[in-house]
Amino acid sequence: MRSVLVFCEGHHDVVFAQRSLGAHSDCEWVNRQIRDLPYPFGRQGAARKGLIASRLEKQELEEAKIQAATHPAPPFFASIVESVPASTLYFLINALGKGQILGEQQVHRNIDLLRDVDLAINAVSAASPWYPNTLFRPHNFNPRG
Repeated sequence: MRSVLVFCEGHHDVVFAQRSLGAHSDCEWVNRQIRDLPYPFGRQGAARKGLIASRLEKQELEEAKIQAATHPAPPFFASIVESVPASTLYFLINALGKGQILGEQQVHRNIDLLRDVDLAINAVSAASPWYPNTLFRPHNFNPRG
């Protein structure tokens, strides 16, 4: 199964992408539990948590106000739609909250999410002939271009 990450600016863009994929690619909303998603997004065996659950657990909720606790800070996995004929899962990511401006801190959060995905995928495919060719290597990372 192929996975596609779709970064959306905010909630309305997530809804638009979800409906567009449903209308034009025969995608359906995924209503599975997080642990039942394919690894690295869902659980691998009994001991290894998936990427989505791990990211949600990292939130520091005790210091948050209740409104902030119910919605994770962007970027977060907002929705998943699946195209069964194409064997593809589309992970729709809310990359920026309502009314926010894409600043340097938010850029780093989005890059951190991509790095987490990259590391999780490479951990699974360590036997691959391309390993350790990861997308993000600390020695060549420059957020300013």
